[in-house]
Amino acid sequence: MNPKILPVVFSGSLGLAAPLFAQESVPIEGHVVILVEKQPLEGVVVKRTAVHDQGDHTVIMQKIAPPALPEEQPALLRGAVQSFQQTGGEQRVYKALGLTAIIYDHQKTYLEWAVGEQRFAAWSNVDFSLLANVAHIPVGEELYSFLMVPANVDTAKLASLYQTRGQTYQAPQVPAFPSTLPSLIVTRGDASNAAALAPVQALLQHYRDNEAVLKAAYAQRTADAAAQKAYDEAHPKQPKDTTVQFWKRQAPATQTNSEEGAP
Repeated sequence: MNPKILPVVFSGSLGLAAPLFAQESVPIEGHVVILVEKQPLEGVVVKRTAVHDQGDHTVIMQKIAPPALPEEQPALLRGAVQSFQQTGGEQRVYKALGLTAIIYDHQKTYLEWAVGEQRFAAWSNVDFSLLANVAHIPVGEELYSFLMVPANVDTAKLASLYQTRGQTYQAPQVPAFPSTLPSLIVTRGDASNAAALAPVQALLQHYRDNEAVLKAAYAQRTADAAAQKAYDEAHPKQPKDTTVQFWKRQAPATQTNSEEGAP
């Protein structure tokens, strides 16, 4: 089993390294750190080792010589907007939209998002919990990816909690919707800005077209989460010893050359 490589380069000292290497005060600024899940890297030169007893498990810190690792191609999002080729040769533009969604009693959702410097807020009569796993939706010549983590609020439980503290819960003022059809009421921002509202309107259209499927998928996710929680409670994980290996990051040759030739 390969070790899990944490793609993090620390600019300061690793909090755990200080007590483990206290005698030598070993900083790990500019080091690459890996958490070894099953077994340490093989064939490496261990320069220093420190063992820290955590009571029910042990943490082993090892400073090693830079190992020979295969170069990996980063699978990172290259900017908020990028071009991609769709099936059939149609060219679209990829965009990401951060969306705050607070769902009240699985009935109404308060939304916030921003387009450039413009901020928007709106209410919807759709439970956006059902849309949390929607990966992307086409909007004209663009394909939107939604960065959304919904927060569910049970107003009855919240009111009860406030009551135990001698306080009164003030529920948000939800505007009246003209009908039960999935819709959006903008409470902040330019409601006539069709381009800014288009991604959220596309989500609502996706809900209208796939309501039954979305509800079934959400019910399955909820059941799976409950089953996993019950299993975890019945089978608590036992603490295991952990080995952390780190080494000094080597500057790329191109970077070194450019720095040497810089005026």
